[in-house]
Order: sequence, then C-alpha cells, then structure tokens
Amino acid sequence: MASGAVPRDYLVLATSAIGRAQRRPNAQLVGVQEVNQAAGDAAASKIQELEEDMASNAGSADATLGTLKAVRTFCLKDRGFTYFLVAFRDREDHPASYTLLTYLMDVRLLHLVDAGVSDAHSAGHRSEAFMLDLSQYSGARLKQKVRVPDFAAGHFVSRETHGSGPTKIARTTRELISMLRGAPTLDLQTLTAAVSGTTSAPI
Repeated sequence: MASGAVPRDYLVLATSAIGRAQRRPNAQLVGVQEVNQAAGDAAASKIQELEEDMASNAGSADATLGTLKAVRTFCLKDRGFTYFLVAFRDREDHPASYTLLTYLMDVRLLHLVDAGVSDAHSAGHRSEAFMLDLSQYSGARLKQKVRVPDFAAGHFVSRETHGSGPTKIARTTRELISMLRGAPTLDLQTLTAAVSGTTSAPI
C-alpha cells in the first residue's frame, strides 16, 4: 500500500525501511513506523523528480505543484480523507485540471485506486477513485484523525490514523465499492480556482 503498487517505489521504500529498522536497538522486524518514515523521506525526491521533468516549462511545473498543494489541502485539511473521487462528467468538463492530476500520477504522488466507481443514487454516473501517496501524509508530515486506505488480514480497509473512528473492512467487491463511494468528491472547477491562486511557496 505504501508504494502505491509501483515496483520501483516498493524497492526504494523497502530498502529505506530496512535500513531504519537496523538502526533501531534490538529490532527484529520492520515496523509501520519505519515504513511511514521511509515514505516521508521519499517525498522530497519525488518533488525534485517532478521539477526536473518539467524544467523546460516552469509554468507547468508551478501549476502541477500548485495542484499537489490544493489536493493535499482538500484531502488532509478540508475533508480528512487521503482518497477521493473525481466524477467522469467533471473530468470531461475540465480536461486541463484533470491533466494536472495525471501529471501527479506520472511522478507517483497520486495513485488510481479504481477507474469506475458507480454512483449508488444516480444510474449511469461513475467516478474514478484516487489516493494520495503515503509520502504526503507520513513521516514528519504524519496527520492524525485522517481516514486512510490500508490492508488488514488480506482485506482492503479504511481506518482513521490515531483516532477512534471505526475501521471499515471490505470483504467483498461490493463492500469495497461501498467504501470508495463514501470518499469525498474533488470538484475540478474548484481545483482550477485553487491552482490559479497558488504561488510557488513550498508545499
């Protein structure tokens, strides 16, 4: 889960987490703490990679970093979820904003969880489900009382970090879809406005 199903990130995180565990006195296993810290360490390198990829277009880099800041604010400060939905119709209406989300996926700061979550109350309406990369809310950035996706006993779960909120367990595909439907929906028009007003301040 920490690697977002990206093989390269898995290897980097595993190596870093093992190294951290080896420095802990009497450590026998790699714990959640080491994985979270390793993911936090990876944040800076991913931002640097994004900036290098877009070095020839400073405006595009600023807009993409602004998008990351706006998504983090929406997820962690406004809604308390690290995963969210984007409606198909909204994606079609605001292609430029959606393109900025794809840039974040390219550098593994955002991950696609499900490409087609149906709407329980509106037939024919579907959404994509995304999750924020662990590097954006772990390590020194660890957030409390935020709902995060995780795995437990072979099942996809939604739990609250350092909080008393109930853990939701998806034992079936239907339960997983129901869990994802409970995520907040990111309005791409609002995202566009947020990015337009974003400066190049650190994220």
